[in-house]
Amino acid sequence: TDALAQQLGSQINLQHKLTALARNPTGQYVLTFEQASGKKVDVTADYAVLTLPFTLLRKVALNLTLPTWKTNAIQNLGYGNSAKLLIGFQSRPWRTDGYTGYLFSDQPLQGGWDSSQLQPTTAGCYTVFLGGQESTRMGTGSPQSQLGRYLAGIEAAWPSAKGQYNGRVERMFWPTHPFTLAGYSCYSPGQYSTIAGAEGRPVDKLYFAGEHCSAWYQGFMNGAAETGRVAAEGITDAIKGRKTALNRRLRQRELALV
Repeated sequence: TDALAQQLGSQINLQHKLTALARNPTGQYVLTFEQASGKKVDVTADYAVLTLPFTLLRKVALNLTLPTWKTNAIQNLGYGNSAKLLIGFQSRPWRTDGYTGYLFSDQPLQGGWDSSQLQPTTAGCYTVFLGGQESTRMGTGSPQSQLGRYLAGIEAAWPSAKGQYNGRVERMFWPTHPFTLAGYSCYSPGQYSTIAGAEGRPVDKLYFAGEHCSAWYQGFMNGAAETGRVAAEGITDAIKGRKTALNRRLRQRELALV
């Protein structure tokens, strides 16, 4: 990501939080950003791409008219809880036993993997990945206070694991992270037939992108990359007067959901 940012240079403005979106009498979009200092800045654009998770877009003042199918998607799309506990090890006992480290369990440790697989070192890091109520539980207290509950699961699979713990543990809990406020999109009952396909569909010159907008890769970075590219292609086609490419791709994705 650093290399990509370097190529764009001054085109990227950090410390700008989107707080409002409106449309002026000429049809242009007016995006209001709040800087770190608290100062508000308006940016006017002919086209806009919204990539915020809908959990955050719900907090933006949308002072313009959107169709019901779009507002329903923004306001009601379900999101799941996700959390990771990253545990450091002096060595990787699963490798000694001939395993890659992938683990699936019906115990509190729901699943995990060696997140340092390709690093040519003896020491390593193990990722415990949780969802649902167990994820919410792991988000409480400190990372150190949660360690024993999940290290025990790793020890059950590889009995020498506890002895190799190096004292370092970190946690990532997306439902409270200010840039996400959730794990990733996850349809609630009934939403596959009432929302699916509406998330990424543009409204006039307002486009949407992100994992939550992808029919093929919802929940994955692939979805963010795919929908970002599709939005860029759609804007390019619209500017050049070719208005079929994006509509065709969106239609293909929608048909795949039927």
